[in-house]
Amino acid sequence: MERRVITRADSERRRRQRRRRLVIRWLALLAFLAIVVLVVLFVVRGCGDGTAAGEGASPTSTSTAQGTSSTEPPGSSTTATSVVPGASGSGTGVSGTAGLSVDPNPVSPDTTVAVAHAGQPGDKRVPGSFYGPINTEFEGLTMFRGNASRTYYGEGPVPKDPEILWKFGPMSGSSTNLGKTTTWTGTGWTGQPAVFEREGKTWVVFGAYDYKIHFLDAETGEKLLPSFKAGDIFKGSAVVDPDAYPLIYMGCRDNKWRIIAIDRAEPTELFNLNADELPNRVWNDDWDSSVVIRNDYAFVGGENSHFYILKLNRGYDSTGKVTVDPEIVLDHPAWTQSLLDKLGSKDVSVENSPCLVGDRVYFSNSGGLVQGLDVSATLTELAPGERPAKGKDAYPKVFSFWTGDDTDATIVADEQGFIYVCQHTDDARGKSARAEEVGQIIKLDPRKTGEGETPVVWSVKVTKMSGGNAGVWATPAIYKEMLYVPTHGGALLGIDRETGEVVWQKPFSEHAWGSPVVVDKTLIIGDTYGTLHAYDVSDTSVDPPALWELKVPSGSALESTAAVWKGGIYMGSRDGYFYKFGDRS
Repeated sequence: MERRVITRADSERRRRQRRRRLVIRWLALLAFLAIVVLVVLFVVRGCGDGTAAGEGASPTSTSTAQGTSSTEPPGSSTTATSVVPGASGSGTGVSGTAGLSVDPNPVSPDTTVAVAHAGQPGDKRVPGSFYGPINTEFEGLTMFRGNASRTYYGEGPVPKDPEILWKFGPMSGSSTNLGKTTTWTGTGWTGQPAVFEREGKTWVVFGAYDYKIHFLDAETGEKLLPSFKAGDIFKGSAVVDPDAYPLIYMGCRDNKWRIIAIDRAEPTELFNLNADELPNRVWNDDWDSSVVIRNDYAFVGGENSHFYILKLNRGYDSTGKVTVDPEIVLDHPAWTQSLLDKLGSKDVSVENSPCLVGDRVYFSNSGGLVQGLDVSATLTELAPGERPAKGKDAYPKVFSFWTGDDTDATIVADEQGFIYVCQHTDDARGKSARAEEVGQIIKLDPRKTGEGETPVVWSVKVTKMSGGNAGVWATPAIYKEMLYVPTHGGALLGIDRETGEVVWQKPFSEHAWGSPVVVDKTLIIGDTYGTLHAYDVSDTSVDPPALWELKVPSGSALESTAAVWKGGIYMGSRDGYFYKFGDRS
């Protein structure tokens, strides 16, 4: 038998090997425990309510529509509701609801066309970028909220000590709605003018309650073209063609949405959509929606409860005059029978303006049905003679969520693909249990469409009543990490758009329907008593101090949205006049 001699070196080597194996086992165990802890933390964070323990969480049902026709899905998730500090006793009726948590920087979906970074969107806006003006061939604020994501507000400098530089008017007209005739004066909701550079002058174009679209010189307030007269009041916001075609797009309460040429001696109507002649009208026949023009397609909703996409076929004739030959490529019903049954009403008109982001377009209606359509077919360049894609199969519905109440505010999108929806009560229908559950200011993730998922990231409840109504009519403004929202009940809110926390809130006038704008670190908004307010938002973490206030002599509501352009602020009032505010040189 062979005898094996174990030397001291062999013994030492074996001890080292045993120690090494022991260390490896402990490291493996620690790694396993770390993975378990991370998984637990992920689950708790992903399904948690986002509120600190002890805040009195209460269960709230939220749900997402599945498929293309359902307005309220099966299933729910538990969320936590907490009163925002300062809201109790402040009389503003504001509280917050945290929904399913979403990673701070989720993977960008197809609907995202920008890269998120700190400080975006700030004060520098590049034409053609996500937060910049939609128009790239000429300067201007050409549409309601400046671009397709509804996030561009104009160009500075902002006046430091403004006064009235000129006013245009008076303007008024009578209008009948649902059998009741009233006199309307000046301009109102949404009423943002277009301000743009053309042929060496700065033009100001807006529709008013005197049945007319006016074309003014920004320097003097004088007419550049004769006014275009229609058959009823103009309530929405005029749109200038972003591709430099001499065209204006605007809807009217005379049942027509129009395309108007401005390269003639007088503005000339080239085309209209007549709500009374289009098939299957469900509700009204007005056109408040402000169109988006992109790649020769128009996206617009009507109070007839339909959403349309048109191929414009813009061009020029042999004399050099602009031409259009539009065709409807999509007539999308903005309602479902399920929605009508839930509401017990046919009031499902589209009064807000579409929000177009990449290959998605979003809109809602008076019944609170938020929808998203895949419009990637409009991004494809057509070969000569090729016909555009048509019909619902070419533009399928890919997102649907029922918020429960009237959505007049335009949906706003951020660079990460989230959308922000604001709604208000409808006094004809009364309170909506669904809206009380969901909230009035809502951040949605339209990527959340799977079984058991909810798109609600967070929501803020706005419950204070004024004149029998509550909620939000104004379109919110995005600035850096903040969302600025005025409420009908009388508050101006600064909300952290990542978390939904109401960082600050100011008492404000009731019936605050004008949409806030932010230019050069200055938040600008008009109130119901004729005062234009400017706040310093250079530090977004604090309640912004007032910079100045300017009151129109009449004290009438500044309900329209202001347009800021190179030292001037342009907006109409309910006193019958349109104003330019600025510093006196």
